[in-house]
Amino acid sequence: MARGERPLDAADTPLGRLAAELRELRRAAGGPTYRELAERAGYSMAALSKAASGRALPSLTITLAYVRACGGDVGQWRGRWRAVAAELATTAEPADPADEGDPPYLGLAAFQAGDADRFFGRDAVVDDLRELVSTRRFTAVFGASGVGKSSVLRAGLVAAATGPTAVITPGPRPLDELAAAVASLGRTGEALLVVDQFEELFTLGAGEADRERFIRTLVRVPEDGPRVVIGVRADCFGRCGRYPELVGALRGGQYLVGAMSTEDLRQAITRPAMAAGCMVEAALVSRLVADAAGQGMVLPLVSHALRETWRRRSGATLTLAGYEAVGGIEHAIARSAEQLWATFTGDEPEIARRLLLRLVAVGETEHTKRRVSRHELDLDPAALEVLERLTRARLLTVDHNTVDITHEALIQCWPRLREWVDADRDGLRVHHLLTDATDAWETHHRDPGTLYRGARLAAAQDWAAANDSALTQREREFLVASVDAEAAERALAERHTRRLRRLVALLGVLLLAAAVAVVQAVRAERVAEAERNTAIARRVLADAASIRASNPGLAAQLVLAAHRLIPLAETRDTVLSAHGGTRSSRLTGHTNQEIFLAYAPDGRLMATASGDRTLRLWDVTDSAHPAALTTVPVGERVMAVAFAGGTTLVTIGERGIRLWDVANPRDPVGLTSPGGSSSSLASIAYSGQNGILATATNEKAVRLWNVTDPRRPRPVATIQGRADRLHQVAVSPDGRTLAAAGGGEVELWDLRSPERPRPAGTLSGHAGLVSGVAFSPDGGSVATASWDREVRLWDVRNPDAPRTGATLVGHTAAVSSVAFSADGGWLASTGGGTILWDLTDLARPANVTTLPGGRSSAAFSPDSATIAAVDEDAGVRLQELRALPLVGHRDVVASVAFSPDGRVLATASWDGSIRLWDVSDARQRRPLARLPGGVRPARSAMFSPDGRTLATASEDGVAVLWDVADPVHPVRHATIVPGTAEVFALAYRPDGRVLALAGAHGLSLWDVADRTAPRRLSQPGGLADEVWSVLFSPDGRTVLTGGAGERQTRRWDVTDPAAPREADFPPGADELVTARSLSPDGRYLSTWNDREKAQRLLDVTDFDHPRPLATLPGHGGMVWMSAFSPDGRQLATAGADATVRLWDLTRPDRPLAAGTLSGHTDDVGAVVFRPDGQVLASGATDHSAHLWETTPDRAAAGICATAPPPISREEWARFLPERDYQPPCAR
Repeated sequence: MARGERPLDAADTPLGRLAAELRELRRAAGGPTYRELAERAGYSMAALSKAASGRALPSLTITLAYVRACGGDVGQWRGRWRAVAAELATTAEPADPADEGDPPYLGLAAFQAGDADRFFGRDAVVDDLRELVSTRRFTAVFGASGVGKSSVLRAGLVAAATGPTAVITPGPRPLDELAAAVASLGRTGEALLVVDQFEELFTLGAGEADRERFIRTLVRVPEDGPRVVIGVRADCFGRCGRYPELVGALRGGQYLVGAMSTEDLRQAITRPAMAAGCMVEAALVSRLVADAAGQGMVLPLVSHALRETWRRRSGATLTLAGYEAVGGIEHAIARSAEQLWATFTGDEPEIARRLLLRLVAVGETEHTKRRVSRHELDLDPAALEVLERLTRARLLTVDHNTVDITHEALIQCWPRLREWVDADRDGLRVHHLLTDATDAWETHHRDPGTLYRGARLAAAQDWAAANDSALTQREREFLVASVDAEAAERALAERHTRRLRRLVALLGVLLLAAAVAVVQAVRAERVAEAERNTAIARRVLADAASIRASNPGLAAQLVLAAHRLIPLAETRDTVLSAHGGTRSSRLTGHTNQEIFLAYAPDGRLMATASGDRTLRLWDVTDSAHPAALTTVPVGERVMAVAFAGGTTLVTIGERGIRLWDVANPRDPVGLTSPGGSSSSLASIAYSGQNGILATATNEKAVRLWNVTDPRRPRPVATIQGRADRLHQVAVSPDGRTLAAAGGGEVELWDLRSPERPRPAGTLSGHAGLVSGVAFSPDGGSVATASWDREVRLWDVRNPDAPRTGATLVGHTAAVSSVAFSADGGWLASTGGGTILWDLTDLARPANVTTLPGGRSSAAFSPDSATIAAVDEDAGVRLQELRALPLVGHRDVVASVAFSPDGRVLATASWDGSIRLWDVSDARQRRPLARLPGGVRPARSAMFSPDGRTLATASEDGVAVLWDVADPVHPVRHATIVPGTAEVFALAYRPDGRVLALAGAHGLSLWDVADRTAPRRLSQPGGLADEVWSVLFSPDGRTVLTGGAGERQTRRWDVTDPAAPREADFPPGADELVTARSLSPDGRYLSTWNDREKAQRLLDVTDFDHPRPLATLPGHGGMVWMSAFSPDGRQLATAGADATVRLWDLTRPDRPLAAGTLSGHTDDVGAVVFRPDGQVLASGATDHSAHLWETTPDRAAAGICATAPPPISREEWARFLPERDYQPPCAR
C-alpha cells in the first residue's frame, strides 16, 4: 500500500493540478511505494516524491521517469509538462508589481555605482583592489571580456570611494572625454579617475597621436593628483606594451580579475533575489553553476538568463522550469534577440540589421562593441521605433547622446548577428573608418584637411557604390566633399591651436586637483592594520578556494593562516567547514598528467610512472604523510606499471617491457627488458598464483610471461585476440581467467593451462572503447569502463557463459579505469572525478560519493583503507576512506543520533537501513554494523538514556528495539506495531522507561521498562492527520508533536502516560517543532514559523505564557531541524540551503551567529550535538552524514593533526608575501 502523502497546499494551480494528476497516475498503477518507483525509475525516492508535491515544477526528466515507472504515456505527459511550464511562464506574477519594472538582475548591462546594493560575489576582489589603489597612483585592472571588470570598477571601487569620482570610456575622442572628467572632479576631497574599457583607445578609431597624448596625460599625473585606475580587456594587454611610459606605470600595479569561484557565483545568483524578497530554487542554483562551468563571458550570460527567468518566475520563486523556458545561459540571449527579431515587419528587419552592424567593432578573431553618438545614426521615425524596441529588450543601451550594445555577449551568442558581421568584415571596417572620418570632419567644422584622399577615398567609394542604403546623409556629404577637397592649412592650424589650448587647460585643472589631493594623501597613510589584514585574509581565502580541489591540505592550512591573521566571520566559517570536509594528501613531482600507479602487495610502497619519462617510488605507510623515496629517469614515456610480487616491478614504455628489482626502494635496479612493442596504450596484469604476467600493448595479441625468476622472464604463450588491437588486460585472483579488452568488447580466456590458453566468452554491450577492466577479489565479477561514460558489471563465474550485470551511470566524461577494493565492498571508476560505488548489493551498486581527481588511473590499498587517484594537476591524491563523510546510504539520511557516551553514531536512511559508526575519533569514521531494515524508509533513530538500546522507526509501520551493548553485533529485542501505517518519529522519556511513537496512526505511548516486552500505555484520540515529530520535555511531563493538518503542533500533558491529556499550545499553530526543539533545561523552544518563514526562539519557562525572544536569520529557505547543545548555550539549525548554522545563546534574546558549516550538497534535514557538545552530526538529502567541530580552535587542531607537511616557505611566499613565514601547522 502506498504511503499517504501530504495534502496539496494549492490544488487549484498549474502546479497543484500537475501534482494531482501524477498522484492519480500512481494510484492507477496500483499504488506502488516510492521505493518501488525509485527502483523502476532510477531516481531517488526524495526526487520522485518532490515531483508530486505541488511545490515546484519538477524537471522534464524527473517527470517522465515518474510516468515511465507508473506505466504512463510518455509522449502525452511530455506535452502536459510543457503546457504547465508555458502556463507558469505566462501567468506567473511578481510578488510586488513594482518588481516587474525593476528586476534584481541587470541582464547584459554592467553594474553602475548606483547598483551596489545588487552587486554580490566580488567582495574579495573589491577589497583587494581598494587596497592596491590606496597605495598607488596608477593601477590597471585586467580581465577577459564578460568576467565583470566594469561591474567591479563601478559598483565596487567607485561605489565605495569616499571622495569625488569620475568614470569615462575613451571612445573615438579620448582627450575630450578625459578633459570633461577631470573638470567634473571638483576641488575638494581625494579624487578617483576610472578609465573603463581602456581598449576602446585601440579599437574605436582614435589616432596614434591622440593615443600617445592620452596615455602620457594619464601616467604623468602629479604625485598629489587624482588616483587613476584603468580597466583593460585581457586580450589588449600586448597593445599596452607598445607604450613605454604605460609599461613603467603598470609595474607593480596590475590586478587580474579572474573567474568567479563556485561560492561567489552562488552569491551573485541568490542574493539579489533575496534582497528583493524572493528565492531561487536550489535546483536552479545547481544548474546555473554547472552550466556556467567552462563558459566564456559567464557573468553577462548568467545575469541575462536570470533576468529572463525573473520575468517567468512563479510567485516569489525563480524556478528551474522558468530557466529552461528561456533556453538556459547558452541560448537565453539568442532566444531573446530572436523573439524580438520575429516581431519586426516591413523595412524594420533591414533597419535593425544596419543599426546593429554600426555598433560592432570588427576584430581579427573576436568582435567587440562600438559606442556611437545618436547623431551618427540618422534616426528617422521608423529607425527610432526600432531603436526603442531594441532598447526595451535591453539589447542596446541608450543615454542622452550615445547608443551602445549592452554587452559583447550579444555579439558572441547571437548567431544571426555574427553571420552578418562575418559576411562582410572588410566592408564593415571600411564603413566604420568612413564613419569615424566623418565624425572627425564634423568635429573639426568640416575642415578640408580631414577629408579622404588617395587609396582611402577609392576604397570608400567602391564600398559605398554597393551599399548606398547603409550610408547616412552626412557620410554621403563627406564623400562628396572628399572627392573635391583641397588642403586648408589655415583650418588645420586652427585645429592644432584648439588642441593646445585644451591641453593647457587640462594641465591647469590637474595641478589644481593635485594640490587638493595632498591632504587626502596624508589621510590615506592612516589605513588601519586591521583593514590591511582583512584584505589579505580575504584574498588568501579566495586562493584557498581555488586550489581546494587540487591540494586540499595546503588549502586548509591557508584557511587557518587567514583565520589566525584576523578572525573574521568568513575565516571562522571556512575553518569549521574545512575540518568537516574531505581531507587527503597528494604525491607531487611528476610534470605530465598521464600518470599510472600501483601499490606493492604489503601496501607500504607505491610506484608511479608517467609520460614525463620518470619512475617514482613512495613510502605510503602513513597515507596522510607520504614520503618520496626516489626518482628514476627511464628515458621513455611510460604507459603502465604493476608489481609482480613484493619486490619486482614491471613497466611498459615506448621501447617495451622492463622489470625492476625494488627490494631497496631507494635504489631500484633495472633487471631486464624481455621485449614487446612500443605503444601509446598499454596494460599489465599479474597472477601471484602461478607467476604469470600478462601484457597488452595495443596489438592483436596479449603476451604471457613466467616471471617466477624476474631476472630471466620466460615467454609462455601469445594470445591472438579476435579484436584488431588489445589494450587492456586483467587476470582473475586465482589466475584461471584472463580478460582482454579491444575496441568495445572484452574477450575472456581460460588460463588453467597457461601454455595453451582457451577462448571463453565475450563481454559486449558498451557503445564506446573499453578503457578499463578489473576482476573482483572473489573472481566472480568483472567491471569494465568505457568511453561511453558507463561502467558495467558482469557475472563471470562461468567464463564460457558470462552474464550482464548492473550498468553504472553518473560520469560526466569518458571513464578511463576501474578498480575493486581488496575486501570487495567498493568499486572505484575514474573519469571527470573518481566515483566510489558501494557493492553491498551487486544488483544495485550505489553511487556513494565523487572524489576529485581520477584522470587516468586509480587503485585501492591492499587493506582497502585508502584509494589513490591521479588528479588533473599531475599529482596523485591519497584519500583515506575513513576520513570521508559518513557515506554508504543510498538515499536521504533522515536521522542522526549519538550514543550517550558519544562513541557511536546511528544514522537512519530512506534506503530502509540503519547504520552504526564508531566516531570515538571525529577524524576517523569506522562502520560498525548495518541493521537490517525494512523495504521502506527508516525515519528515526534514538538511543535510550543508558545507551544499551537503540530504538528505530520506519515507514514499514514498525518501531524496533535493538540491544546495542555490543554495537558491532546488535540484536533485535522487540518489534512494536502501533497501528497499520507508517511510523515517522520516536522519543524516549528522559528516564528511558517510556517511548513515544508518532506516525500515520497518530501518537502512542509505550512502556519499555522491559525492552524485550514493550507494552502499549495509551494512544490519544483526536489526531486525524499524520504526526511527523515528537519530543519529551526535560522533566518528562510534557510531549510536543508536530505534523500535518490545521493544528500542526500540539502539546500533551503526560504526567500519567496511561491517560495523556491535550493542553493548549499558546505559541500558535504557525510554530512548528522538531525532534530537538527544547533546550535541555526546558526554558527555551526553537520553532519554525510557517507563516513568517523564519526560525524563532521562544522563552517557555511559563509554557502557558510564551515570550518571543529572537528571530534567527541566515538560512536561504526552510529550516528542517534545530538542536540545542547539551549545555543549552548553542543552537544548531539545519536548512534547505545545504548548510548548518551555529548560534551562540549566551544571551538568548540576542543570539549571535557562531558559524556556518558548508559541505553538504543538498537539504540538511537532521542535526544533533554529541553529548559533550564539542562535535555536531548532520544528515542530508545528499545521502551522507557529516561530523563537525563546533569551535574554530578544535577545528584548527583537527586540521593540523591530519594536514600533510607544513606549508613550505615557497608556498608561503606565493600566497602570503606580505607576512613573515609562520606556518599554522608547524611540527
